[in-house]
Amino acid sequence: MNQTEAWEEVIKAAEQRLSISEDEALRHGKSHALPKLAQALRKVRPRVERMRSRLDFSRAKKAGKQTRPSWATP
Repeated sequence: MNQTEAWEEVIKAAEQRLSISEDEALRHGKSHALPKLAQALRKVRPRVERMRSRLDFSRAKKAGKQTRPSWATP
């Protein structure tokens, strides 16, 4: 697991926690639970999506290249 995948897991866990807390808040008659978490998710999610797109691009770019120098090719 690299840093991008770790951030994706953190985002997923935070979204699950936010949905659970919002359900609990609705049951208890509150308007919104954990507003700072929702704000942080809105701020961080686009960054993680950009990290994922860069990772996918770099992996696709490296996919066709050989891993040894040309003089060592049999």
